[in-house]
Order: sequence, then structure tokens, then C-alpha cells
Amino acid sequence: MQQQRAALAQQRRELLLRQHQVAQQRGWLLAAGVGVGMLGLLLLSTYRYYRQRHKLDAQRLQTLRAEAETQRLKALLDGQAQERQRISQEMHDDLGRASPLSFT
Repeated sequence: MQQQRAALAQQRRELLLRQHQVAQQRGWLLAAGVGVGMLGLLLLSTYRYYRQRHKLDAQRLQTLRAEAETQRLKALLDGQAQERQRISQEMHDDLGRASPLSFT
């Protein structure tokens, strides 16, 4: 009878020890799951950040190209206006020299 009680007590201790080990393993698995989940969120956030940054860089590049094109066209128009002014001045001067009513 004494041996049965001792064996039963030993089995209870082993059962409690196993339950403690299982609870500890569950805790570690939960911690690992949370860690993996947080790592996944970090990777997702990093991906979204760099994707948004890439979009902003592309928009900035497009804006810079549009500004450069605007400046190029403005310079072209200014050059054409100056050329028209020069031609107009030459024509005016040539007419003045060729005019028979020239007062000298």
C-alpha cells in the first residue's frame, strides 16, 4: 500500500512536471508566433514605405522633367521672339535707307 502511494505520488509529480513543460512550450511557441508576426508586420511596413518612396521619387522626376520641358519651350519662344524682333528691326532699317524721301 505504501509503495502504491509512493508510486501514485511519483506519477502525480511527473504529470505536474509534464504539464509545466507543456505550458512552458506553449509559452515559447506563442512568443515565437508573436515574434514572427511582428517581423512580418515590420517587413510589410518596410515594403510599403519603400514602394511609397519610389512613387514619390517617380513623381518628383516627372515634375522635374515637366519643368525642364517648360523651360526649354520658354527659351525657344523667347529666342523666336528675339529673332522676330531682330528681323523686324532690320526690315525697318532697310526701308529707312531705301526710302527716296530720306532727309539728309
